[in-house]
Amino acid sequence: MFPISQINDISILHLYGDISLLEMELIAKLIQSFKQYNFNKILLDLAEVDHVHFKAVQQWASHAQDLQNQDGDLKLVCINHQTKKTIQFIGADQFLKDYASLGDALLSFLRVPFPFNPGVSTGNESAQQQTDLKVKGNVDHPFY
Repeated sequence: MFPISQINDISILHLYGDISLLEMELIAKLIQSFKQYNFNKILLDLAEVDHVHFKAVQQWASHAQDLQNQDGDLKLVCINHQTKKTIQFIGADQFLKDYASLGDALLSFLRVPFPFNPGVSTGNESAQQQTDLKVKGNVDHPFY
């Protein structure tokens, strides 16, 4: 089983090893469970992944499209060079965004009202609300 973390409404699935067809099915079930419970912002942390089967990439692109239509997204973190080439080769880079670090990926989900002026409140939120991230590590989800 892959470890799962959650930060606010963002679910992070920490993958490792080779992602073959067997792991692809498990990941698909987890993503479906996330979607069922309206966890529509998902990060796949690939820092410890050695190889990803091309069909898994295709499936992830399909999930990303579905989530983007539901005000969410599926994003990839720390992909290796071979996986990046696979994503580009099959055209999944249109739907899958990748980030060099988990922090960058998390920040990509934050929506900043424009124009942004640091230190100036929009009146709708406190400074504490703007910066407060609740981190829950290795959460036991009802998804499996």
